[in-house]
Parts: sequence; C-alpha cells; structure tokens
Amino acid sequence: MSERQKLYCTATQVRRRYGGISEMGLWRWIHDGKIDFPKPDLIVNGRRLWSEETLDRFDARLSVKEAA
Repeated sequence: MSERQKLYCTATQVRRRYGGISEMGLWRWIHDGKIDFPKPDLIVNGRRLWSEETLDRFDARLSVKEAA
C-alpha cells in the first residue's frame, strides 16, 4: 500500500468526536437509517473500528445536508 497508512478510531473515540454521545446513542446512529451513519469498517476481537476517512466522508455529507 503506497498511500499513507489508514488510521482507525475506536467506538469511544467516535463517541467523543461527535460530542460525547452515549454508547446507546452510537448504536442508534448506526441502526437508524435516517442519519445514515456508517457501520464500522473493521471489527477486531469485538472492538468496532471506523477509519478516519469513513468518518470524514460522513462529516462531509452531513455538512452538505445542513447547508441545503
């Protein structure tokens, strides 16, 4: 892989990134089709991991919706 190495965020880091939402709040975001929050990119030993790239794309989609 010649690109820069992907960085991953744990569920705790994701929750903190989005204002300190609760674990149940994150679960709801993942399972609620209205917000279209991305599912984890990886699950390793039961730990959910999202790439920063995935979260950045979600943020970009969210800001476009808010601007409209």
